[in-house]
Amino acid sequence: MATLAICVALTGIGYAQTYTFTNATGTGANGPTQLMTDAEYAGTSLDGNVTVTGGIQYWTVPTSGSYHITAYGAQGGGAFGGLGAQIEGDFLLTAGQVIRVLVGQQGETQAGQPESVGGGGGSFVVLDPALLPSDILVIAGGGGGSASNAFAASADGSITNDGNNGVVAAGVGNPNGAGGTTGNGGSKSVTGCSLDRGSGGGGFLTDGESICQSVGVGNGGSSFLNGGAGGTGTGPGAIGGFGGGGATWQTGFRGSGGGGGYSGGGAGQINSVSPNHAGGGGGSFNAGTTPLATVGVQSGNGLVVITLNCVPGVGTLLADTSSLPDLTADCILETWTPPTATNDCNATYNGTPDVSLPINAVGTTVVTWTYDDGTNITTQTQNVIITGIDTAPPVPDNPNLITFSNQCSFTPGIPTATDFCQGVINGVPDVTFPITTQGTTTITWTYDDGFGNTATQTQDIIINDISAPAPDVATLADYEGCNEATPATPTATDNCLGSMDGVPDVTFPITTAGTTVVTWTYDDGNGNVTTQTQNVIVSLIDLTVSSMGTQLIANQTGASYVWIDCGTGQPIAGATGQGYQPTVTGQYAAIVTTSNCSDTTECVLVDFTGIDELNSDYINIYPNPTNTGVFTVDFDGVVDHITVVDALGREVAVSVDLTTGAVNGSNLEAGRYTVRVFASDTVHSKGLVIIE
Repeated sequence: MATLAICVALTGIGYAQTYTFTNATGTGANGPTQLMTDAEYAGTSLDGNVTVTGGIQYWTVPTSGSYHITAYGAQGGGAFGGLGAQIEGDFLLTAGQVIRVLVGQQGETQAGQPESVGGGGGSFVVLDPALLPSDILVIAGGGGGSASNAFAASADGSITNDGNNGVVAAGVGNPNGAGGTTGNGGSKSVTGCSLDRGSGGGGFLTDGESICQSVGVGNGGSSFLNGGAGGTGTGPGAIGGFGGGGATWQTGFRGSGGGGGYSGGGAGQINSVSPNHAGGGGGSFNAGTTPLATVGVQSGNGLVVITLNCVPGVGTLLADTSSLPDLTADCILETWTPPTATNDCNATYNGTPDVSLPINAVGTTVVTWTYDDGTNITTQTQNVIITGIDTAPPVPDNPNLITFSNQCSFTPGIPTATDFCQGVINGVPDVTFPITTQGTTTITWTYDDGFGNTATQTQDIIINDISAPAPDVATLADYEGCNEATPATPTATDNCLGSMDGVPDVTFPITTAGTTVVTWTYDDGNGNVTTQTQNVIVSLIDLTVSSMGTQLIANQTGASYVWIDCGTGQPIAGATGQGYQPTVTGQYAAIVTTSNCSDTTECVLVDFTGIDELNSDYINIYPNPTNTGVFTVDFDGVVDHITVVDALGREVAVSVDLTTGAVNGSNLEAGRYTVRVFASDTVHSKGLVIIE
């Protein structure tokens, strides 16, 4: 009586209790349009409350409560087409939920070929977004296409999840198609691409099998997820009804399409030997409470009726258990059974907890369970007690750990153990990784469950380097040095250490003339040694200088020479002989170059301040003055060298013939000069005037 009172009250406030969905005059493979449903539902409880996309009707639940849903599949085509199934159940729906409704349509009969008939479409009621079987509320299977006589019962929509196979009353012939299972489409009636055959009905998930899909004829019914269209094809043939009914394709004999539904019906075939084949009915699905299913009910098009059973009253949602018992576990709670509450519509709701499993915190955790029926919200608390009493140590998952070997280093994978309370526990090693010590290292892995229980196991790691370093250059080139030699240090690459320097067996620099064979050693410290030899060739140059008075002579013979002023480091113009006669005080050296060596001699001081310079009457210069700069020097003695110095004390360039004493200074400007004659360890000088 309480339910009746609520229903009356709802009627009084304008709520409609019954919502009837039809095909809205739609026929054939495609469902109704928006215009068709608007016209169909005008003045009814669905007026203005249905939108249509691709023939599927979308309806929003107006109020939360318990609803009874009844769906009827459509009949198959032909005079004896299989009847649609009737599926019904109760559901708790929430205001604002969107429901997709597909009303099945009857399969068609080919004009002029009464034995060529399509399968009937299934009727679907599914929660939006309707992507998974878990979204299904009810599906009523459609009937299969007719046989050529009254043998129609076997073609009715199935009340099980699976579609029926195509059937035959009598006679023989090619086999019929198999019905689909687990939400898939049914099969066509024969293998290959053939005339006079039927195609399978569509399921919820997949399409029915087509007769000749490669050429687009005799298509199977589309699945609900693919839009639910009935099967069609090019050329003669019958069309399946909207809701996944299978089509046929024929030119002489006949075929029967399978019905649509949760799983599609198998196709039937008709030929001259066996004319009584019918398509199998589509399967059904019911997720409701108090479910009912009736076979062979619906003729013509399908139908869906949704009726509001009850709206819960305010304050009527009560917990089924007044006080929830404590839940106790030693160390972890991993599962529980949610408590329930029931309202005055006799609808039961599971509680939703405010904590997540697992619970492993030692002590008491208070869990709040919330029940919500869309009108009422009530809560209950429950104690979860974790005692923390754990006396069992972890158990290693692998009782025998593998011994690993490597040459340089190794980091093993972390082993695990399983604990009664903590589950999987990683081992903790007593060494640091990677292991690089040569020989055997024994690791002790410890598993600690945090409750005072531990387990250990050992594992051996063997490091044994047997590869010697490899020189980076296979053969070392000869190295040549001048007076001394220090070659660059060669390298090798070791498999463990990487790049390493060679160690020589001699001390550098090498100063011994000739070839010294150096042995370079590469030692990786693990007992692996590689050696290389290199020829180091030292060429010696005599870098001493002899002096005779102010005359300098490089003691190295058979070389080329460049004399330099040590004060400036610059070469002296024209001074390229083994000997050199300076004309002013300074330090001088020679760059001595042999065929394979070049070096600079010691610097030698030449100091004219310690040599007598005489304004000697032994010198006679004529003509003096001279207006050409050309003159002759007569000297009573042996002349070593003649130079001309300007008024600033700078030696100027002139051409001298020591045999005749002729001096050519035609390049000199007018002015006063000093002519110096070097003889043994004395210098004689005399003034010279050049006039214009």
